[in-house]
Order: sequence, then C-alpha cells, then structure tokens
Amino acid sequence: MTNEELLGALDSRFTAVDVRFAALDVRFDAFEARFDALIGRLDARFDQIDARFDRVEQRLEAVEEGVRHAHVQIESLHARVDMVAESVLLVDQKLERFRLETFRRFEEITSS
Repeated sequence: MTNEELLGALDSRFTAVDVRFAALDVRFDAFEARFDALIGRLDARFDQIDARFDRVEQRLEAVEEGVRHAHVQIESLHARVDMVAESVLLVDQKLERFRLETFRRFEEITSS
C-alpha cells in the first residue's frame, strides 16, 4: 500500500468516525434538550410545591395565633370561674349563717 492509499484509507476512516461523532452529537443534543425540558418541569413543580408550603406555613401561623389567643381567653375564663366559685362559697356561707340565725330567732320566738 502506498502512502497515498494509506492516507486515503485513514482519511475515509476519520471521515466515518467524524460522521459517527456527528450522529452522537445530535443524539446528545436531543438528550440535553429532553433533560433541560425535564429540569424545567421539575423546577416549575418545585416552585408550585414551595408556594404550597408557604401557604401551609401561613395557615399554621394563623392557627398558632388562634391557639395562643384561645389559651389567653381560657386563662381569663379560668380566673373568672375561680372568682364565681369563691362568690358562691361566700353566698353559701352567708346563707348558712342566715339560716342558723333565722332558726335561732324562730326558736326564741316559739320558746317564749
């Protein structure tokens, strides 16, 4: 084989390899485009999820605020119930003293 034939054979082999690399480049470009589209869809989906988490977080903060407010009201009602219970106890004691005093006076009147 002469140098020119060898160069021609090598040139045709390199051309075939170049064609195969070009085909691989086209395939890789297609994969890259599909991958970029997939990444775009994933980014959009994660943005939706982030927005949803933000809304859930806002709702939870509102619920927490409502719970704190309810606890304050419950504590206030508990204090008021304690005051009413003390008042009922005092009224009960007064009523018992009145009953005893009335009974004593009745006994005095009926014994005289």
